[in-house]
Amino acid sequence: MILVDRNGVVASDTMIGEIEQLTYLAAAVLIAHTDEGRRCAVCSGKAFPCLAAELARQAVALRR
Repeated sequence: MILVDRNGVVASDTMIGEIEQLTYLAAAVLIAHTDEGRRCAVCSGKAFPCLAAELARQAVALRR
């Protein structure tokens, strides 16, 4: 849950938990969507990084 008050966005325990869960899911996506000779291992020959891998990288970056 994202909470907002007049001071801006407020981190809550629930929000931190949601970000952690998103990070674990993103890590699983990154493990599956690996680089195999500049091609995604899952996305039928699409160039790496595919959209799923790129979105997962961004999700992992939220936790930093």
